[in-house]
Amino acid sequence: MAAMMLVTLAAASVLAASALVPSQSAYVNQLRAKEAHEKAIAAKHPKMFPTPAEADTKTILRFVKLIRAKGEKRAVGEDKPVAAPLADIFSNAPGPSEGEETSQFDAPVAEQTEAEKADAELKAAKCDQACTDGSVQERKACNSNCAKLQRKVCASGFSCTSGCGNDVKQLKKDRNCEELCDSVHAAICLPFKYEADEGSVSPHHDDHEDLPSAKATPPMRVYTGKTVFCNLYPAVYNFEVLVMDSPDDQANAPVATLAYKQCDELELKTGQVIGLRVKDKMAGVSHRIDKIPSIMVVGQWAHGNLQVNFNRYFVKSSGPFVCNGFPLWEKDADVGEEVQVYRGVYKTGAELAPLRYKECTASSLRPGSVVSVMIKGKESGQYTLTERPKVIVLGKAGQTSAVAFEAWSTESYTSQQDVPAADEHVLDVATIDKIDTDLPR
Repeated sequence: MAAMMLVTLAAASVLAASALVPSQSAYVNQLRAKEAHEKAIAAKHPKMFPTPAEADTKTILRFVKLIRAKGEKRAVGEDKPVAAPLADIFSNAPGPSEGEETSQFDAPVAEQTEAEKADAELKAAKCDQACTDGSVQERKACNSNCAKLQRKVCASGFSCTSGCGNDVKQLKKDRNCEELCDSVHAAICLPFKYEADEGSVSPHHDDHEDLPSAKATPPMRVYTGKTVFCNLYPAVYNFEVLVMDSPDDQANAPVATLAYKQCDELELKTGQVIGLRVKDKMAGVSHRIDKIPSIMVVGQWAHGNLQVNFNRYFVKSSGPFVCNGFPLWEKDADVGEEVQVYRGVYKTGAELAPLRYKECTASSLRPGSVVSVMIKGKESGQYTLTERPKVIVLGKAGQTSAVAFEAWSTESYTSQQDVPAADEHVLDVATIDKIDTDLPR
């Protein structure tokens, strides 16, 4: 009896242990059950996967997949399968599936009239407009199915309600199908939302015309306009900025005087150059201006080279430029260390751009926006916009190796005010006291 009790207890212990440690197959079953649960939720709550008002490539392919399955699964009664009108789009004639890469134009077509050709070209252009995102394979699959969808979905008298079988009382309403159908209809059916006047748009040139020729290229146009110019050269002295018609015009009066991290707006014209002067000596001359850059900066050539180096950028944006004037260099290389700029507070924000020293990027930052930087994975500094600056400069805090920001707007450009020398930025105690007494109580 004692032996039997020991065996029973041992067996119970084994069973308890096996219950505490689930087998691998049980774990796999749990994962499958979770996946099935998520799919069920997606089916019951399609809004969790919103359908755009106008379908993109992935939405069109989702619709194709749904149509292929509709004729097989939906039925009224046990022995009366009902294929929705949309289901015959891909069942009447063999054709590429949504995963194939065959183009809709590969198959031979019957001779078309000029009007039919023009209509086909317009419809193909509409497919080209709709199938523009996703991978190369997805775009090809989208285009290969788009023409078939057009023949049904864009036909006169078609409605997505009847196409999805939602007008049949005996069938449960398929709102997901109708929503996808409406989205696809808006994307692939004519007319276009906007078409410019044909006379104002360059036509597609063919080889029946004269081809472009380097010899026939007209002379460069003369551009005039304003550019933002920033000094990213770390120094205790200021640069006098000259706008010269040629590098020999070194006696010109300066149009701006800039300390480190300061910016101004310059009037430029094609053919001119920008010069920098320090204590009556020319420190550098830019290459000739062709088109007017959006922003131009000057900085140190390299870590071991004190000469100046100009960079220019051509970009437009509704927000300020963000420029990296922090002269941090990669080890054993004359290349600036990459600084990751965020729109928002560090990693909780969106990545704006990785910038090396003397590099700039456009932004859509607005008053109240935060811009922050991380260097080598460490939080290094942040700045909150209170106005609408033209440019935000990241640079050194004083003469330390820490980070500081400065922002410049049209009103704060140095040409609009007296420019302090680079070593006059630090206020003395008397000035601080005066500012303190001027503050409202």
